[in-house]
Amino acid sequence: YVITASSGGCETAYSGEISATTDVQCQSGVAPTLTAPGDITVNAGDSVQHAITASDSASSCGTPTIVQYPSTLPSYITYVDSPSGPNRTRTYTIAPALGDNGDVQPIRVVTWDDDGNTNDYTFVVYVGSQAANNYAVTITALSETAPNTAADLTFEAEEGLSYDVYSSSTPPGASPSWTKINSGIPADNVSVTESVVASGQMRFYQVVPSGVSRTDNGIWGIVRPTIAAGVTFLSPPVVTDRRFDLNMGDALADALPTGALIYLLTPGAAGSFDTVLELNGSGQWVLQGTSTEYTTPLPQGAGMLINSAVSGSPTFEGAVGNNGNGAIMIEPGYNIVGISEGRALPAGTAFNSISPVGSWDSESADQVVILEDDGSWRRLICRPGGTWYDTANPNGTENTSMYLMPGKAYYYIRQGGQAELEF
Repeated sequence: YVITASSGGCETAYSGEISATTDVQCQSGVAPTLTAPGDITVNAGDSVQHAITASDSASSCGTPTIVQYPSTLPSYITYVDSPSGPNRTRTYTIAPALGDNGDVQPIRVVTWDDDGNTNDYTFVVYVGSQAANNYAVTITALSETAPNTAADLTFEAEEGLSYDVYSSSTPPGASPSWTKINSGIPADNVSVTESVVASGQMRFYQVVPSGVSRTDNGIWGIVRPTIAAGVTFLSPPVVTDRRFDLNMGDALADALPTGALIYLLTPGAAGSFDTVLELNGSGQWVLQGTSTEYTTPLPQGAGMLINSAVSGSPTFEGAVGNNGNGAIMIEPGYNIVGISEGRALPAGTAFNSISPVGSWDSESADQVVILEDDGSWRRLICRPGGTWYDTANPNGTENTSMYLMPGKAYYYIRQGGQAELEF
């Protein structure tokens, strides 16, 4: 451009650039964009960098701010910020040591501009190739608040993160179909109420950080086996008092009609079902033909025959999971256990770590009771030498065809003392 000025016949010429500015208003509701490469896996002893860039198309909104949660990261994760005009890049350096192997760290990055427009992104750092396979948000409790209606689900959360809850009516290993039933749960609200299902069915739950892909890890569930009408064998796996005049008896009375009969095994060289209980009109279990209430608890590991003339299904329920610790303490009596690490284990050897009590022909033998997908029960009984007799494969010296699946319920009937079961 040339600008010419004249005065009294004298002219002066100037050539150069002319700049003009336009007042661009910060656009309300237009959030900065986030560019990030996704989750990252790094082996102990290696070092990698992970860059996230926040960009604002309207520079008048200022350089975006970046904040990450949790605010305190493991010592092997550090970062530097590089602001530049409408962009800000945060570069994470991830350099784990051998002692960090297996660690998992979800990180949520939040960005906003001067007008308060926000965006966020969550990625996960896995230390070691197996860390991603084992990572799970730890569910700490699952209990019903109203029968067949609602359940309270409690889980561990990290500062600033949000979480999604998934549900399935089928356990992993049986073609589960998962549905996201709750999303964006903040870390300060780690107890949520979810729907459950009717008698005879099951419902499994999993919690994952929002934006993170769902796996088959950390699954817990409500499990409701049923007893069909007619004569059926039952060994209640969850009701621990085993008393016909207390909780177990109440659960049976609620589901069975007046006049239903229960046959109890009388042990001996030739065991017989000589003790017969009858449900009277007051909801009590009495010796058949009398008014004498039966107060003897069902022995540990024992079962009963139920004769119900009409359709009725007692239900016993409990939470499945081991808190992701890989071990659970087994107490004398009935124990409900489950695998939450997302890996299948051979059933024939999975329970050997607690030194099973008794042998297959002993009345005091440890037993594993397994709920099948069709609602039936399968039993493993410990043989001499530590192998397991499979009632569905009686000719086998040890079960090799069955696997314990993540998220599924197994009931360990412990006849001896306390022991730690390692998965």
